[in-house]
Amino acid sequence: MLYFKLPVAEYEFLISIDDAMFKNSENIVQTNNIVQINFKDELQLEDFQADMSGAQVYYGMSPNDELTDIGRRIQDIYDSYFVQKNKMIS
Repeated sequence: MLYFKLPVAEYEFLISIDDAMFKNSENIVQTNNIVQINFKDELQLEDFQADMSGAQVYYGMSPNDELTDIGRRIQDIYDSYFVQKNKMIS
């Protein structure tokens, strides 16, 4: 199983953008100020990555195809928590 941890504030921001953002996760566990997003396999993770990319394009791009503040924040969250800090559970 793959999992990622991110601060509650970042999770809540993503949910505020699209409440179905994590529909492709296995489960979500919140403890204190951290949310752990679990994926059962690479396919679930790939579906989530497609949803994140779609949200960035749909909610985070200007009519001129430039990143807005929302788009930059989505990108920063993705880069910080879903690319650099991925984990595997055996």
